[in-house]
Amino acid sequence: MDDVRVFKVLADPTRWRILDYLEDPVQVCDRHEEGICSCDIEMTLGLAQGTVSHHMQQLVDAGLVRAERRGRYVYYELDRSRFHELGARLGALAGDG
Repeated sequence: MDDVRVFKVLADPTRWRILDYLEDPVQVCDRHEEGICSCDIEMTLGLAQGTVSHHMQQLVDAGLVRAERRGRYVYYELDRSRFHELGARLGALAGDG
């Protein structure tokens, strides 16, 4: 996905809330798996399952979040390398490099 489309994905306030949560998550589901599952996001942010699925797909497609299916659950984590790429792109436009 090109940078312009990624920035459009980032423009959504709900996705920003999800990204903030993934940066400093608290597991609330009663599972002992490593990672943050969609139910953690749903319960913590008060979002419906369909809303979370929609926004997470957008974030995954943009390369900002990685998803891993384990059984019937999907676990998510930030893809920090993509954020570094975007930061470098913005830095270049600002004359930082």
